[in-house]
Amino acid sequence: MTTTDEPLRYELRLTDRELFRVFLFGYFKRPFAILRRFIGFAIIAFGFHLLRNASDDLPWIAGPLCIAWGSWFVLNPLLLAWLAVRRRGTRGHVVVEVADDGVAISQECKRAAFGWDRVTEAGKLGDLVWFEIRGAAMAAIPLRVVADPPALLDVFRAHTRWRGAGPTAKP
Repeated sequence: MTTTDEPLRYELRLTDRELFRVFLFGYFKRPFAILRRFIGFAIIAFGFHLLRNASDDLPWIAGPLCIAWGSWFVLNPLLLAWLAVRRRGTRGHVVVEVADDGVAISQECKRAAFGWDRVTEAGKLGDLVWFEIRGAAMAAIPLRVVADPPALLDVFRAHTRWRGAGPTAKP
C-alpha cells in the first residue's frame, strides 16, 4: 500500500455468530488464558473428588459448592458472549478504514483512529481478520465484506505482529 492509495474501507455488521466467536477468542486470548481454559474443569473435578472421598459433613457441603463454582468458570465466557450479542441490539453497523497511518473505526457518528503503534497484533480466525488495539479492544473484519483479502492481510502483516492463520474451520 503506497501513500497515494486510498484507505481500504469496509462497511460491515458482524453476524451474531461472528460476534460470539470474536468475543470468545478475545476472552481466551487475555492474560492467564491457560487458567481461563482449565480452572473451571479442575475445580469441578476437585468437587467430585471431595464427594467421592467424603467421610464427614464438610466434603458433602464443599463438594457441591466446588462443582457449582467450577461450572460458573466454564459457563461464564459463554454467558458473557451471549450477553454481548444481546446487548448489541440494533447497533452494530461499523465502518473500518485501514490506511498507511493506521486503522479508523466509525460507528453511529463516532470515529476513533488508531496509529499502527496502537494496533499491537493481528491474525486470521477462520473467515475473520482480527486485530487488537492496545488500551481499547479487539476488532474483526469478516472476509465476506473484503473484495481483496490478500491486500488486507498484507497491510496487517506489514504493520503488526501477525499471529498467523489461526483456526481455519468455519463453525
